Amino acid sequence: MCMSPKQKSVSKRNSLQILFQFVQCFFFLCVLYSPAQCLFDGSVCDGNSDLVDNAIYLDEQNCENWNCTQGRWKCKVSAKCIIREKVCDGHFNCPRQDDSDEENCEHWECPEGWWKCQLSSECIPQERVCDFDIDCKDSSDEANCDSWMCSDDLWRCKNSSQCIEPIFVCNFDENCVDESDEKNCEEWPCPDGEWKCDGFCIDDFIVCDGEPHCLDGSDESQCVEHQCGPLRWKCNNICVHDILTCDGVHDKPNGADEMCCEHYECTDTRWQCEESFECVSLVNVCDGVSHCRDASDEKCERF
Repeated sequence: MCMSPKQKSVSKRNSLQILFQFVQCFFFLCVLYSPAQCLFDGSVCDGNSDLVDNAIYLDEQNCENWNCTQGRWKCKVSAKCIIREKVCDGHFNCPRQDDSDEENCEHWECPEGWWKCQLSSECIPQERVCDFDIDCKDSSDEANCDSWMCSDDLWRCKNSSQCIEPIFVCNFDENCVDESDEKNCEEWPCPDGEWKCDGFCIDDFIVCDGEPHCLDGSDESQCVEHQCGPLRWKCNNICVHDILTCDGVHDKPNGADEMCCEHYECTDTRWQCEESFECVSLVNVCDGVSHCRDASDEKCERF
């Protein structure tokens, strides 16, 4: 909401301020109320009171004359605006006992990416069709699934016609009822940000972190050539998160996060000890307590 403080009177002295508020409202595609109050047009006549003046809900007045913004639908009785996807979704979304959003749904065209139940006529997200979970009141979303084609961004289980997201394929967890998402994984290409081992995909985040996650241990066997990802630092061929590196605490079983600190440069929010090279928070420098093993964080005559 882009609202200015209330002004009880308008004078020459504050007219420039009101003009600025008008320009601001226009720039942010807002609706201007008098005096000098504005809010986003998507918040007008939405059934929620955002702008109150002397107990009068200004943004919810005269809604019968208000044209709902793009992507919204006007309730027939209450004249309130609701998101278009909430029309004929099987739930009453219009306020004040106004059921118009669930009337005549047999003639309603579902938005793009939504699917219309055959008899009950409500609209459900397309990814919920043939997912082995009934969403339509008439159960039509789980009927005739043998001939159902998954959308382009989903993967179809081999024997069950179930549709799942590709990130759930070959991730060591059976998501298909027929478990086909975890079979023949040696042929499955891992998506960006993941690494392949044993025919399965694991997150790049845990590759070469000093602990094997693949059954064959391959995620820890090629670490000399492996490039650590963002916010990672490599020491003794192990990738360690910047937050854990050289903080004086052994987070890795082999202590790799506390090795090589003489070659590590602390992040901007931490200070590096002069001889022991660990990193301490800037708020702990010159606080009267030694946090560095060499106590260099308390040599405060330099600061």
